[in-house]
Amino acid sequence: MSARPAVRASAPGKVILSGEHAAVYGRPALAAAVNRYAAARVSADRDLWLSVQSPFGRMDIGSEAEGDALCREVLQRYAAFDADELPIGEVLGSPQRFPQMAWLLARRNDGARVPGGRRLEIETDLPLGAGMGSSAAIAAALTLAIAADAGLALSPAELAARASEVERLQHGRPSGIDVHMAVHGGTVWFQRDRPPQPIALPETAFVLANTGIPESGTGECVAQVRRRHESRHATWSAFEAVGGRIRDALAATDGDALIGAVRENHRLLAEIGVVPEPVRAWIAGLEAAGGAGKVCGAGSIRGVGGGVVWVVGATACREARSGPYPILQLEVEPRGAHLIE
Repeated sequence: MSARPAVRASAPGKVILSGEHAAVYGRPALAAAVNRYAAARVSADRDLWLSVQSPFGRMDIGSEAEGDALCREVLQRYAAFDADELPIGEVLGSPQRFPQMAWLLARRNDGARVPGGRRLEIETDLPLGAGMGSSAAIAAALTLAIAADAGLALSPAELAARASEVERLQHGRPSGIDVHMAVHGGTVWFQRDRPPQPIALPETAFVLANTGIPESGTGECVAQVRRRHESRHATWSAFEAVGGRIRDALAATDGDALIGAVRENHRLLAEIGVVPEPVRAWIAGLEAAGGAGKVCGAGSIRGVGGGVVWVVGATACREARSGPYPILQLEVEPRGAHLIE
């Protein structure tokens, strides 16, 4: 059994300031990595072929044959999803499978270089399922740690490709922005199939309200928006335009322009049906207080929680702090995924 020492890695979460959903259709999104993280540790396990302890719970694999069978089964289910024969929520079957598949896919890519008899431990201070890229951060940190444990040095492009392979099992056909932010950090103007443009913004603190875990997962939410709105090119053009306004307002530290642009972005998200009614009513209160708010992730097509909401405007931030939702005050994290010494 390998006597390699334990390996640890970390990756940041993110907020999408504009362009959620529009990014899926090739329109730009403005996103910032934030100072909340996922951390992964890979070490030897003398008792099990693979043991996993994560925020999703404990789940072990007893043998290589069991692991290979699970990997084949999940990939077959993903192929069925890709052919529109299975909902994305049925691909993994259980969220505990997510970190397991990161390791199984690494073995599929690198074979015997990824040794059995391993313990994976994942921790995060990112709220799960709230639109802050927790899955991508976990995938990036875990993929980097697994590779380092195997003696492999991955380039940022290789790490992003492998983490994306894991993340798609959870989210279906993600835009790639969550993984990019987890791997690279910083703030970026992101557009699929084009080189991401790093954005230098003045120092900004983001006030986020966690309105609760969306009842519909990201993959399901994206799929319904695709069915109902994919061909609405004017809508996606409007998302692109308002994203540019938010970017420019942040760069100019123009608070009034930012409030107006965030209000418009929220209106567009409500139009495509991803802002639950209780969250819409709460954001209306922020607007009445002179500010604005918008969902920063996929949102939800049903239920009461919409994930994190970005709150802008001094009076709206005060209103939010005295309101019903937990508040996070975060800053941009310039560093992406990295090994922890």
